[in-house]
Amino acid sequence: VVRGVGAAEARRITRGHIVRITERRPFTTLKLALDQSGEIARGNGVSPIWVTGEISRAHGMLLRAHFDAILVGSATVRDDDPELTCRLPGLLDRSPARIILSRSLDVPAGAKLIRSAAEIPTWMMTAPESDAQKRVQLTSHGVEIHDIAVVGGELWLPAVMEALVSRGITRLLVEGGPRIWRSFADAALVDEVILY
Repeated sequence: VVRGVGAAEARRITRGHIVRITERRPFTTLKLALDQSGEIARGNGVSPIWVTGEISRAHGMLLRAHFDAILVGSATVRDDDPELTCRLPGLLDRSPARIILSRSLDVPAGAKLIRSAAEIPTWMMTAPESDAQKRVQLTSHGVEIHDIAVVGGELWLPAVMEALVSRGITRLLVEGGPRIWRSFADAALVDEVILY
């Protein structure tokens, strides 16, 4: 009898489920892409500024296929207008649910994430008192709105995690900017970092 065959692989495969059960949150990976000087490149409101090469971008897309959800803040939506899908051949149907943190729902209605919300699940985590008219506009595009408690002027990340777990999310890829990354790190909600 040989014990522990494939134990490391099994732990890797099941770690999202294990963290969901033991900590009531998804296993969380921060994905960061820094330029040569260690800075974050900000988009121009129309498209992102690329600091990685073609192979790194393909790897980042492949990562998305292995996560249940991908999270960004509203600033990333405004700056980069991302799709947050897995656009590799044969893997578009493996795109994760897209999560946007926005206390005031301050995202453009014409953003790619909003326009494609009917085809690919898009959830906005927002303050309960956010603009009612904006809520109607976003839900008409297929966006799901989730009310999250505000603590210290920010959406409370433990409540965000609880909302995600309640929807069956076991693995979360955080692709936002430095403010989002710091928030997750400060809240001790990071399990893994992938740095390009």
